[in-house]
This record gives sequence, C-alpha cells and structure tokens, in this order.
Amino acid sequence: MSLPPIWSEDPSKVHDVCGVRFQCTLINPIVESQQPERYPLVIWFCGLGPSGLDGIGVELSWLSRVSSKPVVLVAPIRSSGTWWVLNDSQPPLGCVFGSLLEGEVEKYCHWIRILAGSSGIDPNSVSLFGGSAGAYAVSEVMASGTCELYCVGLAALHGHGRPDDVGLSVEFRSCLE
Repeated sequence: MSLPPIWSEDPSKVHDVCGVRFQCTLINPIVESQQPERYPLVIWFCGLGPSGLDGIGVELSWLSRVSSKPVVLVAPIRSSGTWWVLNDSQPPLGCVFGSLLEGEVEKYCHWIRILAGSSGIDPNSVSLFGGSAGAYAVSEVMASGTCELYCVGLAALHGHGRPDDVGLSVEFRSCLE
C-alpha cells in the first residue's frame, strides 16, 4: 500500500491509514530551497494533551521559519482510553497500572512502514519524536525492531506501567489504595 502525497492537503484534515488517525503537512522553509524528489518523514507522538497537529505545541509557521529543509510532518491522534500503547485501566493512574497493548505497538509500526514506503517519502529518512506518553510509545516502537529509523528524539520519557509503588510519594500511594 502506498499513499498519494496527502501532506499537500489541508493540515486540519484527519486521515486514517491502517487504523491510525493522523494529520500531516509539509513543513517548507521560508527561505528558498529546492524541493526534493523524496521528503524526510518526521512523526511526532505527543503526550496526553491534545494530539494530532494540535499536539505539536508550536505554530506550524514557526517550524517553517526554523527549518532548513522541507519535511513531511505527521502527528497521530491518540485513541481514547489509551496512553498510546498502554491501556488506561484505572484513570487517572493509567501510567502506573496500564498494561502494554502489543497490538497497538504493532499497529503503529505497520503504519510507520506504510508511510515510509509512500510515494514522495525518503524511506531512509524516517524520524520519530515523542514527549511524555508519546516518548514511551516511541520507545516501544523502537524496541519492536520492525521500523527502519533515521533519528529518534525523546522528551520527558519516564516509566509507565509500573508494577509497584516504590518511590512514589505518600500522597500518590494513597490514590492507589
């Protein structure tokens, strides 16, 4: 399965490929630059706040001002009831009690491979970035070993799915009881 250049559509449009909902856009530097035949692919997994391109946390026009080369930016939309690849078994403490959803990891890996193989994408330049719960999701995708990645960036990666309360504050532990 190969996708047409969907990044040329309205960035607010929600796409669905392989069961993953996402938004995407072309980040084009403001300074003149030659358009490549194939674009690098950058995928951003946000934390638990807004997802999709709203979860980027910066203006897309700002990214165009600071980017030196054009890239296709893709931002998946997190499924409700999950912390990307963990179930949210006991809100608000799913980060402590959540179980790994191996099927979700496989779904994201398959989706990334489909995007990487799409027309106009450079399969040798696929990068994943994530913050907080999104960083944890990226770490699970990396651990699967099924995606060829050029670069990975993780911000605020912390333990999820802990089996115990060691090191948690008294206030937090009281929430667990």
